[in-house]
Amino acid sequence: VLKEIDGQIAENRKNDQVEYRIRTKDGRVLWVDDRGQYVTDKLGKSWFYVVILDITEKKEIQEKIKKKEECLRLVLEKSDNIILELDFATDTAYFSDSVKQRIGIPPVIHNYCRNFGTRKNIHAMDNQQFMNLILQIKSGLSYGEAISRFKLQQTGEYAWFKICMLAITDENG
Repeated sequence: VLKEIDGQIAENRKNDQVEYRIRTKDGRVLWVDDRGQYVTDKLGKSWFYVVILDITEKKEIQEKIKKKEECLRLVLEKSDNIILELDFATDTAYFSDSVKQRIGIPPVIHNYCRNFGTRKNIHAMDNQQFMNLILQIKSGLSYGEAISRFKLQQTGEYAWFKICMLAITDENG
């Protein structure tokens, strides 16, 4: 922290923000957000105005989210299902890396719904069922599943996969 402050003075930066941990008198560890402004008055005297905020709860939540994201990543890697995130606002599909490795679908596909009929990795007889699922989710269904055949990247043969779709909405619905 002192190196950061010394660096700020040496670089003549006026504002600084640094996060660090402190130990309280009772032994607890707190995370703080230290925001300072280096000022010089008319007489040439310099000092810092500093505000220190307790961000322990924020850091604990961030750590929980990080652990959950890692758990989800591991589940996605091990799953035989095709799990995708479809952003209807941008018409962009996001697939896990494991789907890319098995089927050859890139992790991000733009214009996913608009170009759906041109996809060669879904068996032609399953296109309509899969598109119906997408339309149902878009129309308000909170969760849906379909079983469709996808072409395997390694062999070019089709294999059956379960597709799971879950609607996750933002503040705009």
